[in-house]
Amino acid sequence: MEEKKQIKISLKTAVLLVIILLIVVAIVAFLVLHNDNFKNNFLTLTNLENYKEVSVDGKIYYQRLTKNTWKGQYHQENFYTSDEIDDVMEVVSYTKYLETINSINSVISKKIKDYYSNKDCNYIILAHANGYSWCEMELIDCFEDNNKIIIYGDEEVNGVMADGSGFFIAIPTNMPVGTEIEYRECYSSSQINNLKKYDTHYKPSDISVDKPIIYLYPTEDTEVSVKLLKDEDIVEFLEEKLAILGLTEREAEEFIVYWLPKLESNKYNYIRFATLDEINKNMPLEVNPNPDTIIRVLMTFKGLENPINVQEQHSETPDRTGFVVVEWGGTEIE
Repeated sequence: MEEKKQIKISLKTAVLLVIILLIVVAIVAFLVLHNDNFKNNFLTLTNLENYKEVSVDGKIYYQRLTKNTWKGQYHQENFYTSDEIDDVMEVVSYTKYLETINSINSVISKKIKDYYSNKDCNYIILAHANGYSWCEMELIDCFEDNNKIIIYGDEEVNGVMADGSGFFIAIPTNMPVGTEIEYRECYSSSQINNLKKYDTHYKPSDISVDKPIIYLYPTEDTEVSVKLLKDEDIVEFLEEKLAILGLTEREAEEFIVYWLPKLESNKYNYIRFATLDEINKNMPLEVNPNPDTIIRVLMTFKGLENPINVQEQHSETPDRTGFVVVEWGGTEIE
């Protein structure tokens, strides 16, 4: 009987020890996973067969061969801003991570939010803003190679507006502050082919949007005229239509200087100007204080091999009074 009792005590002790061990393992696992999510989620070398280096006119581009995206820990915050911000791509301390966030003012919320709170962790941060209405970066891959961080990404932009948009990306890491980062923009096969042919690329949506020029004319400003001497037929067409749409001579000439090389590369061009309702619906524009006159010109065009018959587009010339805001841009339809 005494021996049987001793066996029961041993079993109870063993069960208790197992429970304690499981609790300890769970706590350790939580801590390890917590730290790994913040530190060690990208340090495995990626499969470089997913990318192909392509040289175009002596410059290296990276062709994306799969649709894989990075599954590691990171956070992306998008924002609108009226301020100029410097591009950021570096490994920083938690304190610098917060300082960078607080330095970016957002039109909507005044500042972007800090997502991470681990003060013992360093962070890879990437920040970029431009004049588009929507801007973000698809994080395709992130890994360490020979004490350098390699990032593959695909920056996507769309539309135009008065205030620029941007993205802020934070990636927890155990790499030291100041570690070198190499960013590699990825392109599709169609974009690579276009780079080879025309030294430019287009997005898979088949529409490329070029950054517009926006003019602000408070009543006390003085207009400056710049003369452009060109005698092609397309110049006369644009001068006539842009004047009808409300652009000044200077604005029309700068529009033509920018778009003429693209139009002249085509044998023929189909050109249409979006209506103000269409532009406002797809790309709302906010200006503070409210202007007295808003003129928005968006040219869509498509290169053609043969001429086609189209009905002439009717437009009305707006009155330019008081505080005037003028915006122009263009979209090529592939």
